[in-house]
Amino acid sequence: MTLSDSLEKCPWVSPFETHRSVIFDYYGTAAKLRRVVMGLWNGNAHPFDLSDVAGMDDDHYGIMLELINSYRKYGENDRVFMSLAQEIRTSEQFSTKTLAYIAG
Repeated sequence: MTLSDSLEKCPWVSPFETHRSVIFDYYGTAAKLRRVVMGLWNGNAHPFDLSDVAGMDDDHYGIMLELINSYRKYGENDRVFMSLAQEIRTSEQFSTKTLAYIAG
């Protein structure tokens, strides 16, 4: 079965779309997920501290793994990922809420 046949039978939805509302929510673990997205998008400019996973519950850890696995498979060919990263980068929420969370 070809990829296109497989996608017709079971359409793929980017986890960056599936978990968008969680990623953009207003709490600490959501900020961590935003930093994961930004780290995947440009790790040099937006490094992610892997010790942050220690404070994640199983649901958020699972989301993070889905995001990382999707990026590993599709990389920047996932238009939803690229769009989400750009939206995070330009959002007031990322610049103020995420940085305030990092500062403690």
